[in-house]
Amino acid sequence: MLSNLGGEKEVKYPVVFKNSDGDILLMTGKMKDEEDAIKLSDESSGSIVYAHTTDRYVLFKKNDALYLYDSKDKEETTRLVSDIDDYMFTENDKYVIAVNTEGALYSYDFKKEKEKIAADVEYVVDYTDTHVLYLNNEDELYVRSLNPKKDDKQKVMEEYDYGAELSADSKNVVYTNEDGDLYIFNVKKGEDEKIASEVDDFYCDEKSCTKMYFLNEEGNLYYYNGKSEEKIASDVASISALDVENQQVLYTKSNDDEYTLYYQKGKKDAVEVEDELESVKSARIYEGKAIYYINSDEELKYAKISGAKVGKVKTIAEDVEMSLRSYKKGYIFVADVNEKSNGDLYLAYNGKTKKIDSDVSDSYLTVSNSGDKVYYMKDYGSSSGDLYVTSGGKGKKIDSDVHTYNYVTDKVIYYIKDYSSSKGKGDLYRYTGKSLKIAEDVTRIASTPNYFTLNK
Repeated sequence: MLSNLGGEKEVKYPVVFKNSDGDILLMTGKMKDEEDAIKLSDESSGSIVYAHTTDRYVLFKKNDALYLYDSKDKEETTRLVSDIDDYMFTENDKYVIAVNTEGALYSYDFKKEKEKIAADVEYVVDYTDTHVLYLNNEDELYVRSLNPKKDDKQKVMEEYDYGAELSADSKNVVYTNEDGDLYIFNVKKGEDEKIASEVDDFYCDEKSCTKMYFLNEEGNLYYYNGKSEEKIASDVASISALDVENQQVLYTKSNDDEYTLYYQKGKKDAVEVEDELESVKSARIYEGKAIYYINSDEELKYAKISGAKVGKVKTIAEDVEMSLRSYKKGYIFVADVNEKSNGDLYLAYNGKTKKIDSDVSDSYLTVSNSGDKVYYMKDYGSSSGDLYVTSGGKGKKIDSDVHTYNYVTDKVIYYIKDYSSSKGKGDLYRYTGKSLKIAEDVTRIASTPNYFTLNK
């Protein structure tokens, strides 16, 4: 029935939602009303999770059990694990990871039955597309493949406290022990290497965690290049932003109750960016070419980077309380926020800002997958507002009285409209260039985790 769910001729992503009876239902892009909806379960409890890269799978809980719905499988929905405690998809959608209340860790690859891959698990610390890092009831830290056929479990450390990260390529685990010793554990060799002592925090590269910045307890900042570490700065209070691969870092130093912000490239001398600060909020290094940050006076500052040098710092916006968020050309932010958390929406790029709209909710901003559009809610009150989209110019209104929305692609948006706070429900609409009401008495929509991630 749903074998062409991901095909190009259909609206690509369907919607999964819960109604006021507690039922979980699925509607494809061709279904025009809820009479055609596929009921996945009734009286379900807990979360609904969609696959990241495909519209094929839905994970959901019912009576504390975990179920998987496969749109291409004609069989009944699969019950994966009973007494579920935690669960997730891997980012590539090849595995489901689940932990039950007894601490059994399961892996499911959609091709066969789930398989238990560990016991006495306290919680999952980190995971990638191929491996899982977990803590057992004895506070021992382990890493292993999600492929049940690979009996490759490795003990990383005996007494795990905090501070462990599995590299994106699954080759290394970086961690600190209770004494603050920093280690890199090679997953393939099952061996670790001590990098430094008395480490307070570390910041890995995005792929292998073989390069990193780390800050020790005395406030000394080091860069580790995969072979040796080198001291970069002393008396560092905190890291504001960094680019490990390009060896660029923004950090603060304190003097009494004030801070000075510095920029440093590699081994070059640090450059003072601004002093006499109470704090630094939402700092960013944009593609290695510019610095953006919000200072303690709620001013958005900008400075151009040229290698190890920083150009003149200038104020490009004021009354900026909220954080910066990435879009294709730079950052978006909301300024001059009122008591309802609504304010003026701006785009920042090339050291300039452009006001897009006013009375915009900071809580409902979404950047499109391509990064060139921003979806936002305007005049948001206690439970609803107006949904808009902008491509950098004047915003285009999509609909009014919108409670919440789920951006899927620029061609598919689902949203709940005419929501009653007292009844906790509203009507579900599909927007594909025009709006169509497709269901009533809807309490929530499952989100599809599509994000713009070009800039950090």
